[in-house]
Amino acid sequence: KIEKGVLRIGVVVEVDDHTVTRWYHTKCFNVPPKLKKLGETAESFVAEMLEDRTEDSVLTKRKEEIIADIEAKPGKKKAGNDKISTLKARLAERRAEDDEDRPRKKIKLGAEEEAELDVFAKHEKLKLDELKDILRWNRQALVGTKDLLMTRILDGALNGRLGRCPVCGAGKLKLAQVGDNKATCPGYYDEEVGARMPCTFTCDLHKAPRLKWFSEKPTEEEEQEMDRQAEEAKGKGETKTPKTGAQALLDKADEIEWDLPSNANKPQIQAAVKALVGVLSADDVPKLSIPEGKETMGVGKIVLGSKGKSAKEVMQAIVERFGFAEDKAAAKEKRSAAMSSVCANAANAGLMEAFLELSNFYFKEKNANAGATYRKVANAIKDIKFEITEDNAKGLGKGKTKVANVGKSSADKMYEFVTTGTMVKLEEKRAAAEN
Repeated sequence: KIEKGVLRIGVVVEVDDHTVTRWYHTKCFNVPPKLKKLGETAESFVAEMLEDRTEDSVLTKRKEEIIADIEAKPGKKKAGNDKISTLKARLAERRAEDDEDRPRKKIKLGAEEEAELDVFAKHEKLKLDELKDILRWNRQALVGTKDLLMTRILDGALNGRLGRCPVCGAGKLKLAQVGDNKATCPGYYDEEVGARMPCTFTCDLHKAPRLKWFSEKPTEEEEQEMDRQAEEAKGKGETKTPKTGAQALLDKADEIEWDLPSNANKPQIQAAVKALVGVLSADDVPKLSIPEGKETMGVGKIVLGSKGKSAKEVMQAIVERFGFAEDKAAAKEKRSAAMSSVCANAANAGLMEAFLELSNFYFKEKNANAGATYRKVANAIKDIKFEITEDNAKGLGKGKTKVANVGKSSADKMYEFVTTGTMVKLEEKRAAAEN
């Protein structure tokens, strides 16, 4: 907003069937590119094209000032050079302090600045490929300028390598720009969907999940540990349910009277399904995460696609498909905790999670537009500092209280969630996925 009495330039533009005036500070105004191509300068523009509508002829009195303001545009900074340039200068000063022939007064730095300078000194002479090797060892992003790669190494060596996205669980967090101090998730490729799943998660670097940083090539055991950590972040790592639990199901399946040839008929299929459901319903085996009342349907689908296989092989497929209820509950609890940690207001974590789930359903249906829309809504919820309640939810999609990327429909869904604990559309998607 430009305060009253401040010198400004108005540009009249046509919008539909009427005109509007857009106002600019004189230092913010640029001569239109089309006019520049025709040789128009700030001086000729002010002299020949600018119209003075003031009562006291400001243009005549302050013409030179206006021209100077239009011409005075700050030069563009080269992205990423500031931080690295500062470190180079400090390192040169440090070396000058150690030069006996040219002694200089020692510059005092804080402990963090000294540590950063030490890391920079260790890596400054490395070539681009050598910097990429270090980032490759730590499974970090390799694209970008040398300054950006160096900045990622500085951050990782001092704070630990960036982990997986706490929201989508699969995307690799990365430092996208030098000096940005933000970790972003670019999304991930979902093999089941056969498409890239975008993610809009962003957080301050100091809040990002961190893991061990490797300054040397990791050993085979360390690589395996990194694999395990990645799988755990995706919710596919080691489970709380003991391996003996899965083995108990497989052993019981082995005891079934089994007759499921590759050309199995309807009675044979029904008998196989009934026998497997009976094993899963036993009191002495861990429970799988099959929706209540959907056991026969869920098992039946797997049996139909497993004709000719043994009972043990089919049971293995069932365990892999549904997983154990205890593990799913633990993963959900962990995910909810992660949501709470990244939300500006932890009370909004459940709402954010619901919109992310809705977004994922749409992406899996190949509806990228709806998926991206709800992903943006989830990200907007993440940054809202106050608790979203039935009193303010609808206002987030309209009027003066409207939040960017939240429309009326999304605000109505927020209201629905905070008043009922769910959304009809989300329940519809869940039901369709189960069937």
